[in-house]
Amino acid sequence: MLDLTFEDFAYFPALRARQAELRALTALDDERLDQILPMLTLSHGLSALEQRRAVDRVGERLRGRPLVLDLGEPPRATAQSPVPLFDDAHAFQAWRSFVSDFDHVVPVLQFECRGERRPLVRQAVLIERVLGRLAFRVRHPETEIEQVLAALDAMDDAGNAVVYLDGGYLRGALFECWRTLTRSLIRLRMAYPDLMVVMLATSFPSSVQQFQLRSVGAAAVPDLSDLSELMGLCDKLGVSSLSGVVAGSAAPALQRGVLEMQERTLHARLGGPAMLGYGDYGALHPHPRPTADGAEWTARIDYPKESCWVFHRRLNDQSRSAYSQIANALAEAEPELGGLDCWGERMILDAAQGEVFARGPAAWLAVRINIHLARQVALSARLSAHRPAQPARPASADAMEWPESSVDDLLEA
Repeated sequence: MLDLTFEDFAYFPALRARQAELRALTALDDERLDQILPMLTLSHGLSALEQRRAVDRVGERLRGRPLVLDLGEPPRATAQSPVPLFDDAHAFQAWRSFVSDFDHVVPVLQFECRGERRPLVRQAVLIERVLGRLAFRVRHPETEIEQVLAALDAMDDAGNAVVYLDGGYLRGALFECWRTLTRSLIRLRMAYPDLMVVMLATSFPSSVQQFQLRSVGAAAVPDLSDLSELMGLCDKLGVSSLSGVVAGSAAPALQRGVLEMQERTLHARLGGPAMLGYGDYGALHPHPRPTADGAEWTARIDYPKESCWVFHRRLNDQSRSAYSQIANALAEAEPELGGLDCWGERMILDAAQGEVFARGPAAWLAVRINIHLARQVALSARLSAHRPAQPARPASADAMEWPESSVDDLLEA
């Protein structure tokens, strides 16, 4: 039976069990990994045996540390290709049997597709009895919160559960997401003041092509590597997100952009660590593109910061020299590069010296995720130092107002 305290962790990223994500996660040092409780979503394309082997491998690479295991939302099954682990018979017995074989796993419970409460309640009771800890991932609060509350009521100890409020993709829907999650959080906190609740969300786009990029070495524009300057310019221009900038080399095909990160904004306005834990999608879109390196791609390196992502790319170039030039431009524009002392930063600095460890999107996706995880676990740990012993009680849902909180406000509190 797994014995852990959810409040002991600072950061709760939700990743997919793919090679890039696992490489990024397991390349973190022990001190950082000790502060992270990762959620991994299994691939639907694997057989139950392959999924079992995948969980074993992840457990080995995490060196025995616990993880939260999710199946994701059920795919559309057919008579020719059923999905056994999503079978809801006998309170999802297939899933319960699968997860009971692992002593380092906190399983995410499955919701019955017709919205019935009993299957979730039975899952919670039986999994708590066998494994000791369990998780709920709420993607559809309007139908799922009441089911979660019924399951918590049936458990021996609601402290054995963690509830993830998953806002999904935020960009263009930040206010609506805040309003929905606030209502859910109030409902949970009123019933269970000490319950461990975690926010999940992402604002990383499926492609940066939809955002404005500018060539490095073109006509001078303000250096927006600092987020405050970026947001100031956005306010001046009357736009709600992001801009690209220039700095560095004269190569016209080299482009640079800065993209605002909205996950921390949402977390701060939900009340920050005094109200709930912080999780994100590890700088990934909810439906990331396949990581296989096909013919259509451009050399690109992303550099995550605390509140934004900086990205450089060299159009129509897949060469190692392109990655070296991009890494040089990043090193010149971001003087703090290397200060995190993580694997991803070292790969960028090596590339700037001409030692490019790999070509292709998949390898450099792992670099981005690794830096993002290292950056966010450090920020989460600093914010958690300001967390009270007991979660704060939210205001009534009848008087919700959009708060003007920020990460800096939380650090100064």
